[in-house]
This record gives sequence, C-alpha cells and structure tokens, in this order.
Amino acid sequence: MLTGGCACGQIRYRLDAEPYDAGWCHCQLCQRLSGSGGMVFTTVALAHYRLTQGDDRVGRFASTDFGMRTYRIDCSTR
Repeated sequence: MLTGGCACGQIRYRLDAEPYDAGWCHCQLCQRLSGSGGMVFTTVALAHYRLTQGDDRVGRFASTDFGMRTYRIDCSTR
C-alpha cells in the first residue's frame, strides 16, 4: 500500500494496488499542467485510489477522454 498527500498536508490518499504504466510524458497537456518540459506519472485503477483525508476540498477535471485529474483547491497540488 502506498500513501501520499498534497503540499499543505490537508489531503491524504492511499493506493490499494500496485501502480503500473509508469513513465515520462512530454505532451503539451503535461507540459502545461506541470509548468515544465514534462511530467512523471504512474497509473492505478480508480477503484484502488482512496482519499483518506480532506476530500471536501478536491477539484477534478477530465483532462482527456480517458483521464481524470484531481488537485487540492487550496494549495493546487495535483
């Protein structure tokens, strides 16, 4: 099980399965979202992603027809 959270510490999450499909993306969307030349990523099925703290201040948007992005509204951590 892996855990993580946002920069301000108000959001915590847990992954109940091993991530897969890790890589480095340098498409224009990832460049815009990261403010850099690209973004490191990994994938986990939504069913294995759990918010354990602070889910009332999470924003979401569909970045592609198959991908959902989440972020902390107050600190903007993705």
